[in-house]
Amino acid sequence: MNGASSSLDPIVEFYKRNIDRTVIRENLRKSHEERLLKLARTIALVQRLHSPGSRPATTQFKALVTALLEKDVSFVIAGGVAATLHGAARVTYDLDVVYDRSFENIQRIVAAIAPLRPYLRGAPPGLPFQLDEDTLSRGLNFAMVTTHGGLDLLGELAGVGPLAVVRTHAIEADISGVRYPFLDVEALIAAKTAAGRPKDLEAIAELQTICEERESAL
Repeated sequence: MNGASSSLDPIVEFYKRNIDRTVIRENLRKSHEERLLKLARTIALVQRLHSPGSRPATTQFKALVTALLEKDVSFVIAGGVAATLHGAARVTYDLDVVYDRSFENIQRIVAAIAPLRPYLRGAPPGLPFQLDEDTLSRGLNFAMVTTHGGLDLLGELAGVGPLAVVRTHAIEADISGVRYPFLDVEALIAAKTAAGRPKDLEAIAELQTICEERESAL
């Protein structure tokens, strides 16, 4: 995987022109915990700017990660929160984690998440859904809402692979003395490239800008 700062994709290069590098540099001077706190504050601001019926959901990122860690769930943070921990300024509203598919780990996930009343995101009200070992074993990826906010469980990360591979591209952040495992920037770019949606191309542009700013600071 190559998180090179240059890109041959003209769309990514176009998006990079609109990135405020001053904000990126400011974020890179912050600790991982400060970056996560800034995300929470930005979400709170966005909520205040919306009317009650159109406000985006609030996700308690630290509470969700704590719930997983307390049950010894084997996982790595990916997606927007991983980008935030790298210094990205883009707002994300859910937590993406790549999880180990062993039955023992699935049991730990159920123990951690079932008390948070998980429900499939976007599913019509009243649809029967129970997060248990059988449900997780039969599926792979689950986009859910919980009492702590949005949580995406990914059995495999496109462009990278299952957790066994993802772990080789994981680093750690210190959040209030707790180690958060999250995807390195090169693998995160690979995952965003594989997804290939317009919002992913924007994210790639920001991640490549982060790489460039890191290199220029050396």
